[in-house]
Amino acid sequence: MDTKILIGKFVTELPRRRIFVTRELLTFGLRSTVDCVTSAMVGKGILIRLANGVFVRNDPGMKMPSLEEIVEAKARAFAKKANPLDRHLATEFKINPKARRHAVNKKKERSALKREPIVAIFAVLGCTSSFRTIHGRVEFRHTPGRKYFLSQGEATKKLVAWWAGVLGENFENMVEAHLCSLGKKEKKRFKEVGAWAPAWISDFLVDDPPRFSTQALYTIYPHSSAVDLGSPPPGPRVAESISFYRLAS
Repeated sequence: MDTKILIGKFVTELPRRRIFVTRELLTFGLRSTVDCVTSAMVGKGILIRLANGVFVRNDPGMKMPSLEEIVEAKARAFAKKANPLDRHLATEFKINPKARRHAVNKKKERSALKREPIVAIFAVLGCTSSFRTIHGRVEFRHTPGRKYFLSQGEATKKLVAWWAGVLGENFENMVEAHLCSLGKKEKKRFKEVGAWAPAWISDFLVDDPPRFSTQALYTIYPHSSAVDLGSPPPGPRVAESISFYRLAS
């Protein structure tokens, strides 16, 4: 069946306000053909291009998708998940974020002046990139794995906010106040997960005297299985590539 017909059938059968991405259409034909068909459908008013490679059917009276919905679809196209940026979490918890440190690059500064302003920034695992949406330009910013995975959980976002914030001399009191607000199980779990924060945070989460528990989780990695002391720690696994070794004579 023709690629144009297949894409037309796909679009027609979508639920109302269902966002889709170009990658979902690539089983219907070559990328160049798919791009030509979607571009023509946008020109005819059948589709609305929400961002590069992100579309929605142009139904009468439709409420436009939010920025968060578009970002979620864009991230899905690249097998990513976008989390709140650490600086934003600090602000959310009413903590002053640290000034961002970066090397001055005059060439990048000049090109940044020519671009439209960034309206939202999200943390991702992977390269930093930006893209235009109907709501403005969005940036996906590379984030270290520990910050990324800690920011996924509602209970652990506080750690990321502390990590990104200017805390001052009353930080110990801040930690104690937060621990007092948690239940017994939540407090125990928070202290365990706190081991993946920097030492200047985790040091305040150690019991005095230290508590011994064989049930503490190995990692914050979300695909880890339950702890089994009779087997190796859970993933991620590392496999050595096939190499040829030459012994020195």
